[in-house]
Amino acid sequence: MSEALTPRDTRILEEAHRWRLRQGEADFSDADRTSFEAWRHKSARHAELYDFAVTMYHALGTLDAADLDADMLRRSGREHAVAVKHSTARFVARWPGRLAVFGSALAACAAMAVFMLRPVEPQNDDKPVTATYQSALGITKQHQLADGTIVTLGAASEITTAYTGGQRRVNLVRGAAYFEVAKDPDRPFLVAAGALTATARGTAFDVRRAAGITRVAVSEGSVEVGYPYVVNDSPTNLKTRRTVSAGEQIAAVPAIGLGTVRPIAIASVAAWRSKRLLYDGVALEEIAGDASRYSAVQVIVDEASGSLADIRVRGSFQSDDIDSMLNTLAEVYRLKIDRSTDGLVRIVALVPRRK
Repeated sequence: MSEALTPRDTRILEEAHRWRLRQGEADFSDADRTSFEAWRHKSARHAELYDFAVTMYHALGTLDAADLDADMLRRSGREHAVAVKHSTARFVARWPGRLAVFGSALAACAAMAVFMLRPVEPQNDDKPVTATYQSALGITKQHQLADGTIVTLGAASEITTAYTGGQRRVNLVRGAAYFEVAKDPDRPFLVAAGALTATARGTAFDVRRAAGITRVAVSEGSVEVGYPYVVNDSPTNLKTRRTVSAGEQIAAVPAIGLGTVRPIAIASVAAWRSKRLLYDGVALEEIAGDASRYSAVQVIVDEASGSLADIRVRGSFQSDDIDSMLNTLAEVYRLKIDRSTDGLVRIVALVPRRK
């Protein structure tokens, strides 16, 4: 976007910043999300300027003051996010003359983000102490890690650990894990699950991966969750970060990014430890992924039979009785459970896909 803003564009950009700020507020609801999506899809220009506004905000938040001129550094006395909003509007209004300068700065910012996301090479005198922990199909298992942290693995789950003198790093390879983190003020405790990171020092929280969706729920203390910022369904080198506290949860989806922080009953965090699978509006693919870890057969969603993407499941099921869970889903959501293939269960729509 290299042209100067028209008055209409300026109005849309201001609205875009208001939506950006609104989405970070604790009371941002599903109804608000629906209103935002309607606004964003009102026109191609709305979508373009919103993506531009958010990308600019994150980029400017990481640039050094030397990269910006006097106009960009003025503050209105309000919070930093609002100041950046107005600075961005002034910057865009003079876009043609600053494109080259900002392009270089943004490229440097992106390069720095890529560098920061790389695993740090350990020094020779601080080689990581590594270990791998696994659980079997249908079985949860508890381990004590090298620092005293207690981890409970969900069924068919796996983690690897790499501890140094400066950091405790855990990678959730698959499944689910609940961490009761030993306090160590000198070494943060970081869990990586795909592109998501969850960092704590002494707290208790659950991390789960299924069908490409990663969820974090906290029962004690707080966790900083980071995930790549998504523009036009693609991840960028910029990261969105949220603080999730006790009694809160958050989810990350590759095509959408990091969602909003939502409340959760503390008793429901990692309920799978007591053989309960709790769902509050999740897709069938996520249900199938969990069911496959607690069953002797693989469970999949057969999208070829009909459109099932809009189904969102709410309910509580026993992890040691996956057959009952599938039968309940079939009854409530008008599905067919196809067990005709050995070792495989298909969740099929009763209503065929319309052509």
